[in-house]
Amino acid sequence: MRASIVSGPADLDHPPLAALLDRLRADGHPGLSERKRLDAAEPARGSFGVLCDDEDGHLVAYARCVPSRHPSPQWTMELLVHPHWRERVEPEVLAVLYVRLLTHGGGPLTWWTADPGQERLARASGWRIERTLARWWHRCPGTGGTAARRGRHQPLRRRRRRPGRARPAQQRRLRRTPRAGRVDAEDLTRRTRTDWYDPSHITMARRDASACGFCWLKRHAATRLVEVYAIGVDPEQHTPGLGRALLTHALHHFRVPDGGRALAMLYVDEANGPAVALYRRLGFSTAARQVAYRVSIPDGRAGRAAGQPPHLPGRRRRTSGPGR
Repeated sequence: MRASIVSGPADLDHPPLAALLDRLRADGHPGLSERKRLDAAEPARGSFGVLCDDEDGHLVAYARCVPSRHPSPQWTMELLVHPHWRERVEPEVLAVLYVRLLTHGGGPLTWWTADPGQERLARASGWRIERTLARWWHRCPGTGGTAARRGRHQPLRRRRRRPGRARPAQQRRLRRTPRAGRVDAEDLTRRTRTDWYDPSHITMARRDASACGFCWLKRHAATRLVEVYAIGVDPEQHTPGLGRALLTHALHHFRVPDGGRALAMLYVDEANGPAVALYRRLGFSTAARQVAYRVSIPDGRAGRAAGQPPHLPGRRRRTSGPGR
């Protein structure tokens, strides 16, 4: 078994990697998240992948590690493992990934996973739970449903322009979901270049001629699935019920090409009690969960300068003294 670092872009259609992704999809695994897929095509500075082959050269695991845009180093990763190799190759991949980060400044590392074996390994290695996201489902109302009440925020309407053209002052004030809050101008530009982007799937709420909220839907191609991609409201103009009105209005007016009913999906932080309560009232139900584990990787460069060996997460330091 051999794990190695691969810098630069990753071709997800390359036969070995494509075969691994196809096998995972057949097993019900969603594969890499959108952020990791976008980074594989257009890597951020410092991002990398870890490939793990078996003795016959078949790809059995792939990890993608991406830096966050922050003054100090921060990283996020996902690890894909062939079903036949689960709970066998993860330590090898993590060791290679740790060493890479040690030599590049270290920093907090977040590991997103929905795999029970990976969760057990993370807990046993000293990682702590940072966040838990739940994926919720809901059958969209049919064409005969009742439109959402608009309340005091009029009108709610589909947007035909790119979302990046909103005025900077409004963009800064919009309070977004956790995922949307990490999206900067460069990320937004990349998303508007994807094949799923459709400006007509953005519903805007306006008050006194200024935007006070939005709901952005993402349609998954060739399916009836529509994802509630992001919801945001301006806290300076916020009144109770605006988020609910935006969401129900957007889903009511969403149509799949054949005219049937769509299946809505969204992710919500389980610690966000008001949002969880809202989605439950709207008829959403939990389908799956994904957990983010976090650990701090030391700066190995500082340790080398001081003549001290680096300490990897989950490994005990050797100490000298009586009985040791």
